[in-house]
Amino acid sequence: MPYICKIRSDVPDSLLQLVELKPSTSQRNSVKDPPGQTKYVRAADNDVVATRGAGPITTVKTYSGLAAYLIDRVEDTDNANAALTAAFANAIADSLIATMVGGGAVTLAVVNTAIQASTGGAATLTGGDSTATLAAVLEILSGAVYVLPAGSQVEDAGNDFDASVSGEFTHVRHIVFSGAFNISRGEGRLSVWTDAAYTYGGTAGAAVLLLNDDGSLL
Repeated sequence: MPYICKIRSDVPDSLLQLVELKPSTSQRNSVKDPPGQTKYVRAADNDVVATRGAGPITTVKTYSGLAAYLIDRVEDTDNANAALTAAFANAIADSLIATMVGGGAVTLAVVNTAIQASTGGAATLTGGDSTATLAAVLEILSGAVYVLPAGSQVEDAGNDFDASVSGEFTHVRHIVFSGAFNISRGEGRLSVWTDAAYTYGGTAGAAVLLLNDDGSLL
């Protein structure tokens, strides 16, 4: 599936409304039609996460976004199979979002490189007892909401990564390749938003980046 990622922070989430895709979310037949495709294109959530304790280690507050997903789902296999530290999770998330905002691909190799740059080892998104997936990372980058509750245990009393999942997606809208999507990309709103000549507030630059399901540029 394609991922539609907003890459300009100066463009409001309420501005980029994708109404050309079918079926319309508000008009779809819930029995016959696939999931609604129309949506607002929103920026990726990325709260700065913090933890407390020395074992078990838990989250301080409720967090939403990519760093929250990473600290909940990724084991640092290089550091005694511990959870990612909050600093690692925040740095990895910042790196991936910066890559996306810069117009770069976010493939599994790119994600793993960002993880290893922070942890200083060979840990990966899916290594060890990790429960993370590239698809979920791309969903968050394209505006899906992942919430990790306050007090979620990311590392147990023995300082091992807690592989039980504490967070969940509360808002996901899957986009599918379709004729309507291709038309929008070729001559509709997506073609405008992905164009470097797109202008908002007097500033020119693409507002949206399109990624394939492997994170490569579409």
